[in-house]
Amino acid sequence: MLILEDLSLCYGCGACSNICPIGAVSLAPNAEGFLRPKINAQLCTECEQCRRRCPALASNYEEHSTPDIIAYASKGAALQNSSSGGAFSLLAQWVYGQKGFVAGAVWADQFEIQHVLTHSEEELDSIRFSKYAQSNPGTCYTEVKQALEDGRIVLYSGCPCQVAGLRNFIGCEHENLYTIDLLCHGVPSPRDLRDYLDETWGLDAVADVRMRRTDGWGTCMHVELNDGSRYNNVSKNDLYLNAFLSDINLRDCCYGCKFARIPRVGDITLGDFWSAKSLKLGDPYEKRSSLVLLNSPKGNKLWQAALASAKEPYCSVRLEPDALGKLNKNVTQPTTTDRTSRLAYRQHRATMSFTEAARETLFPFDVGLLLFASDNYGSAATNIALLKAIEALGHKPVVLDSLIEPNGVSAEYLREHAPMSSNYVKKGNYKIIDSLCDTFVIGSDQSLRWDFGRVKKNLELFLMGFTSDSKRRIAYASSFGPERYKLSEDMRLLYQAMLKRFQAISVREDYAVKMCDKLFGVKAVQTLDPVFLLDKRAYEDMAQEADVDLPERYLLAYIRYASPEKRAYITECATKRSLEPIVICDASSYEELRSQLGMDAIIMKPSFEEWLAYFAHASYVITDSFHGTCFSIIFEKEFTSVKAGTTRRFGSLARLLCDTHEQAKQLFVSDDKELADASGIHDSQDFAMFARNLAPAREASRTWLKSALESELPNGNSNDNEFLVSWARTLKRKNELEAAAKKAGDAPGAKSGSKTLYKRARRFAGRKLRAIKKLFGAR
Repeated sequence: MLILEDLSLCYGCGACSNICPIGAVSLAPNAEGFLRPKINAQLCTECEQCRRRCPALASNYEEHSTPDIIAYASKGAALQNSSSGGAFSLLAQWVYGQKGFVAGAVWADQFEIQHVLTHSEEELDSIRFSKYAQSNPGTCYTEVKQALEDGRIVLYSGCPCQVAGLRNFIGCEHENLYTIDLLCHGVPSPRDLRDYLDETWGLDAVADVRMRRTDGWGTCMHVELNDGSRYNNVSKNDLYLNAFLSDINLRDCCYGCKFARIPRVGDITLGDFWSAKSLKLGDPYEKRSSLVLLNSPKGNKLWQAALASAKEPYCSVRLEPDALGKLNKNVTQPTTTDRTSRLAYRQHRATMSFTEAARETLFPFDVGLLLFASDNYGSAATNIALLKAIEALGHKPVVLDSLIEPNGVSAEYLREHAPMSSNYVKKGNYKIIDSLCDTFVIGSDQSLRWDFGRVKKNLELFLMGFTSDSKRRIAYASSFGPERYKLSEDMRLLYQAMLKRFQAISVREDYAVKMCDKLFGVKAVQTLDPVFLLDKRAYEDMAQEADVDLPERYLLAYIRYASPEKRAYITECATKRSLEPIVICDASSYEELRSQLGMDAIIMKPSFEEWLAYFAHASYVITDSFHGTCFSIIFEKEFTSVKAGTTRRFGSLARLLCDTHEQAKQLFVSDDKELADASGIHDSQDFAMFARNLAPAREASRTWLKSALESELPNGNSNDNEFLVSWARTLKRKNELEAAAKKAGDAPGAKSGSKTLYKRARRFAGRKLRAIKKLFGAR
């Protein structure tokens, strides 16, 4: 016979195996490691006791009333030895004091989780603290029944389905039986937990596991090994807890749990009181407290008795019934009903280890993007464009903000629209990052400019020192800044060693091809700035997300460097063309530019989508920004572009766009002084020529990127990444010390005589850098 036609409804509670009078029903793990009933057909008499006691088929606890709501926080040692506010310890101590028994989940051999009946307060520690995997019920129900028949008081604590299974097994209300159902997120397979421990440390090496913090409600993974070493990680950065809290590996029945509702199945419900802050309960409840629901008269009786005999001081407050709707979600409904990720995980798990399957489901990305992502609109544009271009090629990129955190307008857009590694991996944990993707791409912008603060502070990251030898490393349209060939020999060797590990390097400016060859001995090609990889329609779609009221006709000025000449030109040009002027300053220096331009009434600081919208609908554009120029071309807006910043890139772009040298020479205004001549206003540009010349370059750039992303993975196995990271950090520290020496007037040639800091810098780095040069200098 079958207990359930659909075994996905089985809770694994063990009522069937405990109730069978002849032992014909046992629990055995299925392919995923979840316990399910197995019937010995030769023994089974088809008495149907198992079906009658199965909580998936029949459960009746409607007599339980709408609960009384209590917030509780111990002020004693129980708080430090509990996952939440210490309410369970309070109740258990009262039961032990009555010579009663308490049932709960304990760690068993090889980190199996077993439900057992404890007999004294000395055993309380073993059943405290949450254990996030399903426990094996074993014979616990039978032991509870025997204890009740012996006249003992029993307090049974478990997931709601386990409480329902026990109630069905007992078959009637028993005055000495008290039940606690826990607010349950759902239960992963015990096989997943054991495999996670084994794959990460080796099961035999693990001495202890804790999954909750003792200083708050937070989940964490704390593992102590037999050698005394310890691992601690917050939940979102631990693969097992991430899988659990993301609902990818819960038991099938958890997605439609019939016990996550009011009325609750236990006499008392316990959980974390996450709603304490929204209910404005104040201290100590908002820091850490237990949510206690008294669901039945027996539960109320037990609670009052436990409070009256409390061994430690506590705080307790009863809430009004209308607070029920503001409590934790799991009081009234399952964590989730969406099985989409669960199904994907199940498919992966059929052929993969836990680590592989969890990462494939949670982190389904194949390209890690390391983006410059600074606080200006052009930087945001290059980052977003590269992300979308890689997606258009059929890949799944993720922004590695765990390593390089975007800021300003780049961050605002990316966090809203792009997958971010910080949702999965702890900040700075490059070892985990390295294991998540086969391909890593440095984005465009000045991400290889060795004298930029953002690059100097993150040398080992922008140069991909953290990646192992078996990974693809690609630089797309990266920039070294202006053309120059003077840098320290230490820095040159660092760049040379790291860039030679790249499988493909492309640069934004044509002169950077020569720099790569002459300085570092690596081959590079020029590709288009990522903004040109997308067509106008893609940007129009992004601009449609903007919530901004635009004039019918206006002149847009996007300015990164203020000057009186620019201010006068904007005013004159707007007047001549009968356009309303709108000025956007570069985001990172908005306040300074606004003050310098003195045009407060018309200066905006938009979001990135709004910035695009201003370009998309402008009648004319004035800009001194390279990317402002790019978007004038993309949206086919007549423009005046003044060279500013790294001016050589303007020339590189002009040579790409124009048919002749003379056309390229006339495309941009050389400097602000030229703006004084009103005749400098450009009446038209040849957008057809731009499009014609861009088309082959765009196709070549897309083809290059596609080929780089699909190239054969390197077969290197030297894994020098730890060494390279150490090298980069040593050089950074040496440079910091030398900079400090110079600032203190203590560098060679300075008037101050001690030179202490400078000598310290040389001593600090000398030996290590000499070894590096010897190892990599000839490569």
